[in-house]
Amino acid sequence: MSTSLLPRTTRVLTVYEGVCAQAVERLGLPPTASAHLDTTSISLSGAYPDSDAGARPARGFNKDGKRDGLQLVSGLVTRADGVPASVEVHDGNLSDSTWTYDTLRRQHPLPSALRESLIFVADSKMVSEAAVAACAEGSIRFVSRLPNSFKLEQTAKAQAQAAERWDTERPAATAKEATRYRLWETTGTIGAETVRVIVVHSSALEAKAHHWRENTVTRDAERLDREITRWADRRFACEADATTAWKAWQRTKAVAQAVWDVDATVVQPDATASDPTWRLVVTRSAEPRNAVLDAGVFRRSTFVLVSNDPGRTARQLLQAYKTQFVNEQDHAVVKGPLQVAPLFLKDTKRMEAYVYCVYLGLLLWRCMEAVMRKNQARLGITLPYPNQALQPAPTTKRLRELVQPIQILHWRDTTGSVRRSRSELTLAQRQALLLLGMDTLRFIRVPSG
Repeated sequence: MSTSLLPRTTRVLTVYEGVCAQAVERLGLPPTASAHLDTTSISLSGAYPDSDAGARPARGFNKDGKRDGLQLVSGLVTRADGVPASVEVHDGNLSDSTWTYDTLRRQHPLPSALRESLIFVADSKMVSEAAVAACAEGSIRFVSRLPNSFKLEQTAKAQAQAAERWDTERPAATAKEATRYRLWETTGTIGAETVRVIVVHSSALEAKAHHWRENTVTRDAERLDREITRWADRRFACEADATTAWKAWQRTKAVAQAVWDVDATVVQPDATASDPTWRLVVTRSAEPRNAVLDAGVFRRSTFVLVSNDPGRTARQLLQAYKTQFVNEQDHAVVKGPLQVAPLFLKDTKRMEAYVYCVYLGLLLWRCMEAVMRKNQARLGITLPYPNQALQPAPTTKRLRELVQPIQILHWRDTTGSVRRSRSELTLAQRQALLLLGMDTLRFIRVPSG
């Protein structure tokens, strides 16, 4: 089986896919166990003529927070190490769910052996009846996060909260502050397909949920106390008016969703009083509704994964989903460390070509990182941070910071021969070049001819 994600022997690839496959093959990168799908928006400015050729600029959901401009959408498939496998440029109004569905359907021609070993990972936008059915039809294995808009998600969390037995992770001795995960698994259906449903409890999310609990208790108490003060000043012409106003307030969001109980007593006016009106005495409970708070904490401490993979364990599926960040990092690299300069383009074909050129830069960026990490395991060295602490895994960003200051001079001597020299390399620079597989003498050799 080819070491590339999408072997060249399975189908006709685009130029970009072919370059990615050759890069993986020539660098000797190991086969990937997962493929990661995600999209991002490429913001545009100005006006563009209508065209039937290439991707069309359009308004759509912008992931950079720019709501009023035109954009294109790029869909990226990467290996588990972040090395791109394919990229596509689409109209600016293409939705994530549509692109994911189409991408999964295009994987049907993959060899059966590859389909059994490879799992596709995507965010919650992937989950739909059509996408799950497409995976089942093509025997494509996937794992994704189940959106909280699905009733299955709410049902699974309720069952998990009542369950007594969870798959509890043993804490690692060297990672005292690392996130701990507890898993509980069941099955469910999406459309006509049966899927595995895994409720994941995260210690990191639980810590945030407890902050939510404290803030909610304080916020609701302060808001209700202000409302209770206002009720003390209100007067009603009769008991029916007071009761009607109280029942209407109970139905408001401020009371119905509060974590405190409130009660009211209709007070009859004194016959001898100068102001013969009715009033309400409203009180707040001494303790909050702990059952509601506990349910809220549990709901915010957990998320639900859904998969059709029968072979991997629940914890292996969680690990595969956790590596989804590599795709998001790739998009961040395109918009950040690559420092791509903006260009003034109107022709949609040129814009599309420009995007592919940018993603070729991403391929080079990720390949350098993959080579360094491969050599790290062989050589037992890594790159230092500016504070001299060692990186757990070398990154291309740090590599660039180290090699950019290297100065190389070229000149001709009195005999007309070309000479080359460079600044003295530091230990960190030598380690960076060694991890990259480059000979340091290469910087002072004069090319023949």
